Amino acid sequence: MQFSLRAIEVHSAYAWDFRWITKVLDFAQRNDLNALVLHRNDVVDEVVFPGEQYGAPPECCSNVYERYNATYRTIYRYSPTRRSRTTLRRDYLSRVVEAAGRRGISVYLENKELYFPDVLLEMHPSVIKNGHVCPTDPFWWKFLETKYRELFQDIPGIAGIITSTGTGESRVSISGNRCTCETCRNTTAAGWHRQVLEVIHGVLSSLGKTLAVRDFVFDRSAHDRLAAGLDALPADVVAAIKNTPHDYYPTFPENPLIERMPGRQKWIEFDTMGQYFGWGIGIATMIDDFRRRLANASAKGATGVILRTDWESLDGHTSFDTPNILNLYAGAMLSADPETEAVAVYARWLQETDAFAASAEPAATREAADWIGRIFSRNWEAISKLLFVQQCVFNDCSMFPVGYQQALWLAEEKNSLKDWLPGKADALAAEPQNLSAILREKEEGYLLVKELSARLESPPEILSKKFVADLRDRYRLFELYARGFRALARLFVLVRLRKAYGSTEPEEAAIPTEIGQLTALEVLCEVDTVIEEYRELYAQSDYPPPVYELLNAERLRCFRSDAAVELGGLP
Repeated sequence: MQFSLRAIEVHSAYAWDFRWITKVLDFAQRNDLNALVLHRNDVVDEVVFPGEQYGAPPECCSNVYERYNATYRTIYRYSPTRRSRTTLRRDYLSRVVEAAGRRGISVYLENKELYFPDVLLEMHPSVIKNGHVCPTDPFWWKFLETKYRELFQDIPGIAGIITSTGTGESRVSISGNRCTCETCRNTTAAGWHRQVLEVIHGVLSSLGKTLAVRDFVFDRSAHDRLAAGLDALPADVVAAIKNTPHDYYPTFPENPLIERMPGRQKWIEFDTMGQYFGWGIGIATMIDDFRRRLANASAKGATGVILRTDWESLDGHTSFDTPNILNLYAGAMLSADPETEAVAVYARWLQETDAFAASAEPAATREAADWIGRIFSRNWEAISKLLFVQQCVFNDCSMFPVGYQQALWLAEEKNSLKDWLPGKADALAAEPQNLSAILREKEEGYLLVKELSARLESPPEILSKKFVADLRDRYRLFELYARGFRALARLFVLVRLRKAYGSTEPEEAAIPTEIGQLTALEVLCEVDTVIEEYRELYAQSDYPPPVYELLNAERLRCFRSDAAVELGGLP
């Protein structure tokens, strides 16, 4: 089944860069994507004052300029920087919607609620009770209605809103509420979420616009509450669901919400950049994973797919900057035609990347795509063995954990897999055979990256020297990244081992040979060598900042220092 909505999603500062948006729209048009999602927590609040909150009566004003004309003195008094920025953001976004519309592409805004500009706390101090912002104050319901009414008055071409209310990333939410007023004490989380969404839906439905409620919850019980809350909403509210539960962890099973809520439209979100699988610096080609998950979602009634290209915490880096753009091609092509062969995805990437030294015949194009595929099809296998421990999340958004206990917290608590696969409860257990498996996994991941890098020495002649040189350099960085995770994991295992068996040298304990041979001196030398390699890279190269943010000597040094504390001292 072809997905009716096939969207490309842009986060962070890129949402306000028209040159970038034009590039994204051109890609979408070439690759049969029909929607653009602009995702910022504050995206709506950046393009409306709202004027009514500054004293502009709704009957006198039909656009942002009339509202500004009626309230400019008050706006300047309370928030002089919003005075110009809001009108400029509105004009900019109007142009984005127009440019997308000429290409047959709809525009959706994605945000989190409740969100608001700081100045509202000064203008409406009643929302602060006993030092805390109160999420149940009646002010918010009028504020929401005003905000969305003014948004669509100014930019009527916006197709809809994708929002989430159950997240700590909102400015205020019942989920992280610290207010203890009587109304808050007597308000259920489900009731609060429903009231927020009903206010927004009331505005959107009256205008024929779409409201999608986004899955942003972290455990099975929260999933159950979200599904129950959606069941209580009108039938035309869409469920926007991540392809895996909790977050974008490819080692996790399918999100169970996908098979729930029969009869309701469901849009499934995929991460193509790789927030948790290497950012494309540690390359992860997810064609097979996307194919399987898209087929599963389609079979369970999903009608839309959203392909995320960047991450709001990482400015200046997207799928377009790395070979992980293959995941964007895969999502676009497979959501339009699930029978698309992987070789066709590689071929399209090579063609649009100008990878060929000269005009290529179809047979030569396929040969080059086959060659790329034999290398890239194993990238995810390497990443899965390096950044994950027996499928559990061992990385901190693809970065090194900064301490031994933080690594355990990431894998066993914050990003727990055992809630979805109970058999993973002991995946990081200090049992000797388990620690041996962790070491073997990391060694296999590192050796696989070295093997893939070596295969680049004999490329097809049709590929340009520049393209091949770039790939070799990227795999050189991938190999350095792999060395860091292997070294850190070996130190992690050493700490687990010493804490489980006491202060004796590992070889004196009744444990497997490969563990017994793990000495503190060997492990620390390896970690220190990688730290120096990263420092040298930092001092002698000129890559974009994300390379150094991943291949980070200071994060690795921090883990080493923390390991010393855990063990009561290391050399």
